[in-house]
Amino acid sequence: MDSNVNYHHHDLRRVETVFSLRKLNKYWAAGHVTLVEKIRLKEELFTRGYIFKDRETGEYIEAESRIYGTRLEGVVELPEEDFEEICPVKRYARRRSLAADWAAYILPLGVQEGEELYIKNLIEDVLVSEFWGEKIYAVDGIAVWNGERLNFKHELFDESECLIVG
Repeated sequence: MDSNVNYHHHDLRRVETVFSLRKLNKYWAAGHVTLVEKIRLKEELFTRGYIFKDRETGEYIEAESRIYGTRLEGVVELPEEDFEEICPVKRYARRRSLAADWAAYILPLGVQEGEELYIKNLIEDVLVSEFWGEKIYAVDGIAVWNGERLNFKHELFDESECLIVG
């Protein structure tokens, strides 16, 4: 997902997000305002389910429960006599490297207090909606620089303001 905030951001200056000390130091040395933040996984973005094994074919599948719905197949059942429950699992909705537990926002040179900025790659994980068992999260956002930190326009993360393609 490249962008889902429903806001005219093309004329806003862009905040870069970096995940390495080399890039962070490069931008800092060039005079950019840099904001380092911890990456915190949010419980609401985890999906829980199970690994099941088909007793006849030996094939493994992941499902949220023994009975679940899909768009194409409707209601699917995995009866105990046909499917062995192997273990409970959980999966995080947002896919990104967690090689480090931090990232940094790099503000554009000459950023002004009160300036509205576009962030293409959010550090914060924000749940926007849920659809057919999938969690939809915000990938980008708009924030205002207050001279010390970015104040995000959280109202834009409301599902009615985010573009959700399904």
